Amino acid sequence: MINLDETSFYFISVIIFKGGVVLKGRGLGFLIILLIIGGLLGSLLGIGLGNVWPVLKQGLPLIGFEPVTMDLSVITFTFGFALKLNVASAIGLILAFLLYFKL
Repeated sequence: MINLDETSFYFISVIIFKGGVVLKGRGLGFLIILLIIGGLLGSLLGIGLGNVWPVLKQGLPLIGFEPVTMDLSVITFTFGFALKLNVASAIGLILAFLLYFKL
């Protein structure tokens, strides 16, 4: 278990968020787009190099929730979210996050 005192927790929270906007002069939208691109590129590399290094294609547990449908008689909404990661896409996400703070 990791113990964080108030100073380190404050430092981490200031690094990640400040007033709802991620620091380093970039917005939260830029971080999300960078993470999506990093995940997609990592996934493509995992598929392409999976025959050479099979560990890259190994799947990680599914993240998300099943689709939920809300029928309001006039309009029907369906909400759902699923994130299927493999090892390569997880590495791509981590590299994209690190790249964000380097830019």
